[in-house]
Amino acid sequence: LLENLSKYTIIISAAAGKTIMLASKDLKTALSDSLQINAAITKDNAASDVDAFEILIGSTNREMSETVLATLGEKEYTVVFDGKKIVLLGKDDALTQKAVEVFISRYLTNHTGGAVLSLSESELKTVWKKDTVSIIENGKSDYKIIFPKNNRDCEIIAQSLAESIKLYTNVPIFASDDYPMIG
Repeated sequence: LLENLSKYTIIISAAAGKTIMLASKDLKTALSDSLQINAAITKDNAASDVDAFEILIGSTNREMSETVLATLGEKEYTVVFDGKKIVLLGKDDALTQKAVEVFISRYLTNHTGGAVLSLSESELKTVWKKDTVSIIENGKSDYKIIFPKNNRDCEIIAQSLAESIKLYTNVPIFASDDYPMIG
């Protein structure tokens, strides 16, 4: 695959929304930074060439996108490689973005001797299910535990939860009753 990677084009739907466009730009940047490959991003307006080297992001007009999408359950996303096409697809745009993130972090890796793409056909149709939200990413959290004002029981539970998260992850999560009132 590595010898052909420079031949790949990133394909997105002509109707792609902001999430897919940003994910495709993230992949383009990762390919450039990791492997010094300048992959073009193209919308799927043109007819599909089954022999073309393509990275399909999200639901495109390509048959392989449709086939893979039909296999996904709710909250699932996948990376599929068939020898020529790489499909990064989720059941919705947010999950497709997650598939792109997984592809970048898991398969485009930098080693001391240079970047390596480690994707094989044996990993064909690896499917992940996202039924939880990661509250800690890259050693930090943007989340806060909010509890009702003037409720000591909830405050104790929130503080205990925050302490437990810090104990197990070494990442502080703050508990507060300062959620802004709406209305």
